Amino acid sequence: MRVLYLTYENVFRTGILQAMVLKPLSLMSKKFGTEFVITSSVKGFENDDIYIKNKNNFSEENIYVVEFSKKLTGKQSVFTFIKDIFPLVLFSIREARKCDVIHCRSYGGAMIGFVASFFSKKPFIFDMRGVLPEETVEVGKIKRESLKFKLLKRVEKTLINKADCVVTVSNKFSEYIQDNFSPKKVVNTNNPTDFNMYGKEYSAHDKVNFIYSGSMQVWHEPEITIRYFSELYKKFGDRIFFKFCTNDAGKAEDIFEKYSLPATSYEIITAAFAEMPLHYSKSDIAFCFAKNSFSRSVCFPVKFSEYIASGLFVLGNRGIGDISDIINRYKCGVSFDDLENVSGNIGTISEVVNSMLDNSYKNYDRNALSFLDWNDEGVDNIHNIYKIITSKR
Repeated sequence: MRVLYLTYENVFRTGILQAMVLKPLSLMSKKFGTEFVITSSVKGFENDDIYIKNKNNFSEENIYVVEFSKKLTGKQSVFTFIKDIFPLVLFSIREARKCDVIHCRSYGGAMIGFVASFFSKKPFIFDMRGVLPEETVEVGKIKRESLKFKLLKRVEKTLINKADCVVTVSNKFSEYIQDNFSPKKVVNTNNPTDFNMYGKEYSAHDKVNFIYSGSMQVWHEPEITIRYFSELYKKFGDRIFFKFCTNDAGKAEDIFEKYSLPATSYEIITAAFAEMPLHYSKSDIAFCFAKNSFSRSVCFPVKFSEYIASGLFVLGNRGIGDISDIINRYKCGVSFDDLENVSGNIGTISEVVNSMLDNSYKNYDRNALSFLDWNDEGVDNIHNIYKIITSKR
């Protein structure tokens, strides 16, 4: 089977794209012999050290990454978007005729895939990842009553209803799609990771290491995360340490300085995707907070799966897709109802820290969460979608 995998993103620069595109497709290629042609769109400023390091580290048979230049800015119009994607659309139409399936990541990929599917008559998958119209409103780029929002919702409806399969990342997301649209088929694949890359059995030590992995975007709650660690540091001092992994070290440093944390209490790291398992393996407790919003209520952070694969105790909050349900069922962390209840939540975290320090902490079995492992159910779910939609054509 040959698959055209369409993205309108840079698959080499961020850990998310490494984890959610290149890694599972590599595993699927090895397991099923599937051949992939992947598009990647690169902005000029993204040609940095992390991009080059990740790109040089990737080499797989049967996987071909075709790169395109991406010139759009945050204030793009519909017309500049069309102009920017035109070369990618032409390539996709030609390439789709040689493939069995068009797998489209997010809205940009799906718009291109919809056109390619129309001309090639090949089935296409809308792998949504999130709800772009609402996300765009939440970050302040457009207003809900604007024409652009209405246009995005109209495009979204068309893509969902026309796709041969819609892929979501949480049960709550699937329920939203089924209740508000008319999809042909909806499948929740979560956001798995490769468990073989990670691993850590809890071992006794005299210091508890916290970790954060993510961007400095407000919806990841980086400031309240650092605030929580600051409060914990007041209680535990040098018996705890914070490893903060992000691509924007400058912004992170400003917040650490705001809370007057000593430089010896934390380390800010910009790490390549392949380097993250080592950082996780040296950690104990992971932050996975998110700002409450509609888009967060249907999401599934990939870092949660990486934390689980690494056997970390996860700190989350209510309203992040299915995360609270998973934490409560598998006892792999704690999910707070209200992040503003800092003193009460710090007390709960402190109990966990103390149990680790006095060696009474008992870790969960990550294998009980095998649905988050690409090697177990993950790639099988994607491959089954390919088989089902191609058999209907």
